[in-house]
Amino acid sequence: MYHIEIPDTVTIIGDYAFASPFSSGSNLEEIVLPEKLESIGKEAFYLCKKLKSVKIPEGITAIADKTFASCFALEEVIFPSTLTSIDF
Repeated sequence: MYHIEIPDTVTIIGDYAFASPFSSGSNLEEIVLPEKLESIGKEAFYLCKKLKSVKIPEGITAIADKTFASCFALEEVIFPSTLTSIDF
């Protein structure tokens, strides 16, 4: 299993950060996001075809455009109570 745990010092995941065409995201099955995360960029996990579940930490208020587009194995996304918008 390809697993990534983002360090607590990371507060922003940029646009296309793990998008499969640009990184090794095509093998990503699990990602642990830090509690201090403030934002996730557009298409950050685009085409991560093996990604199964994601827990978005409290404090995130918006999910950017196509953040999880084409994540065909995604079974569960746990949204925080602070979430106010999801762009499509």
